[in-house]
Amino acid sequence: MATEPVLPEPGLQTTGDRRAMSRMFIHHAREELERGRRLQAGEKAWAAVAQHLKIIGEQRGWHHVSHWQLECIGRLIVAEYNEPELGNALSDAYKGHQNFYENQRSMREIGEAVEAVEEMMPLLESLDFRDPQPSTITSNSQRRRLVEVTGNADLRLGDTSLVGFSLRHSESAQRDGESQE
Repeated sequence: MATEPVLPEPGLQTTGDRRAMSRMFIHHAREELERGRRLQAGEKAWAAVAQHLKIIGEQRGWHHVSHWQLECIGRLIVAEYNEPELGNALSDAYKGHQNFYENQRSMREIGEAVEAVEEMMPLLESLDFRDPQPSTITSNSQRRRLVEVTGNADLRLGDTSLVGFSLRHSESAQRDGESQE
């Protein structure tokens, strides 16, 4: 059995703490599956993913405390990094979370969801280290998601950002880096 990470005081999670919690949750998801406890397994798989979405939210200065905000972050990064497989894994993880409340998924479905999340963990972990990519708002749904996570109601279709609308990354530093290449 994996060693449980020592949890920090409430509200003081570092990026490293969140990574450790994510690994712990996916390990717990696998254990719960082996025990035949699909409600818990699905919820633990979602928790593993949620920790990485929170890391990205924190790194960008985005709001990330509600399920809706985490879903927004997930959809935004799938589009920004053009990672469709990640979108499928996020969808599977959310199904596991939903199943915790609704009990609508079979053991096989939850097993597949946990497996998809396990397979995507290296990609999720790599996103913690990637710089935001240039982004343009191309749809109203994307605009609504960005308004939700940034709090900036002035965003409009066609607006662009060299740093994926991050509130903590500098567009001028990004421009300077591009001009030196």
